[in-house]
Amino acid sequence: MQWIRAAKMNLSDSAGTTSKSLWRLSGLTLWQLALNAFGGLRRNDAIGRASQLAFDFLFALFPLILLLVTMFGIFTSRSAELRNDFLSYFSNFLPPGAFEVLRTTTDELAMNASGGEFTFGVAAVIWFASGGIASMITALNLAYQMEETRSWFKIRSTAIVLTLASARCW
Repeated sequence: MQWIRAAKMNLSDSAGTTSKSLWRLSGLTLWQLALNAFGGLRRNDAIGRASQLAFDFLFALFPLILLLVTMFGIFTSRSAELRNDFLSYFSNFLPPGAFEVLRTTTDELAMNASGGEFTFGVAAVIWFASGGIASMITALNLAYQMEETRSWFKIRSTAIVLTLASARCW
């Protein structure tokens, strides 16, 4: 709260000159501020990095669905009920043809579920979700203008550990 009061009062610095107020955009006009912001977005390829992150995390969704459907088959006592609840969420936004394909695939996977598919699903979910985390590491390195010095293996293992830690938090 103290920095707000200092900014509002436009206090003098140690040399006796008036410092720039936070509320006056650091002496920039609104146009200059917009040019600086959009120039930084362009230089750092922020839009491209954001789309890369979105793609990587969306790509991790499909192995997660495979894992969930496999779990429905393994836990057969409530399999049909869980599968119907799961599919009801997708029925709201998928076109009827796409929903029918999803329902048919879900039924087939649930009927033929095995431990191998479950293991594959867990490994695929961890791998693709850690790809999203690795993309986030790359984007943050670019945003903070840090050159990556670690090997691919070290980055990927760090991403896997961060993925497992974040999954543990949920």
